[in-house]
Amino acid sequence: MPRIIYHLDFIKNNPDIKILIGCDTKKSYDQTMAGINHGLLSMQPIMELAGISMDRLIVHKHVYAKEVYFPMEGGCQDPVYNTWQILNMRNYFFNKLKITKNDQYLNKPVMMLMKRSSSAKHTRNSHDLVRQWSDEFANKILVSLENKFPKYRVVLFTDRNETLMKCFECQIRAFSEVDVLIGIHGAGLANIVYMKPNSAVIEIAPYGNDGRCLLGGGPFSRIAAVMAQNYMIHHPPHNEYKWITREMVSEFNIERFLLHLQSYLASINRL
Repeated sequence: MPRIIYHLDFIKNNPDIKILIGCDTKKSYDQTMAGINHGLLSMQPIMELAGISMDRLIVHKHVYAKEVYFPMEGGCQDPVYNTWQILNMRNYFFNKLKITKNDQYLNKPVMMLMKRSSSAKHTRNSHDLVRQWSDEFANKILVSLENKFPKYRVVLFTDRNETLMKCFECQIRAFSEVDVLIGIHGAGLANIVYMKPNSAVIEIAPYGNDGRCLLGGGPFSRIAAVMAQNYMIHHPPHNEYKWITREMVSEFNIERFLLHLQSYLASINRL
């Protein structure tokens, strides 16, 4: 989407030109199509806000054309190669929604907790119980954050909030007001592109040996660098995890996380 928005005038001025999008081919056709369909579902509200019809898309096909336009080169999941496109997309949506700096800076700073849920239709990888929390566990974290950091107004962003999940504009506005974001590794963290500079991003990483969860190597730490945000990653030790397979959720040591978070916020003068 940052590349599409970057060339928006060209795309709108040439309505006959199609937009080719694809997806990594998985082990089975059904897995491939599941990824594509979920991606299209995610793109639709953004395309609508940008004023582009979904009919312009050619999805995951071999194409023969007399003339092809390539956007600027960029690596998969690497925002650094797409810095200007990302910043341009942010500015485009902020201008369209009339979001100003005065709207972003509220009287009481906002700390947001993002929650992934089991069997939530708006979140993929529902089989991945290590990244999903029960409502009860999320509420424990929320209350602990409120008690530990009274300076902040602590809010919950959950994939079970149908109104919010269906409103892309609402999500942009919500993240534009966040000073401290806490979320487990997942696509929802891409919304940090709408957070203000010098805000704080805390990624909870359940995979100790995953390159996507390495400081400076994962996509979200690199987006944070592009957006001039402070970034922290928390790896709960394996022996501090609790897997509840029946409910497809997990839990970790909240107290250890709060100590790490407190130390981090103090180091960037956010307490």
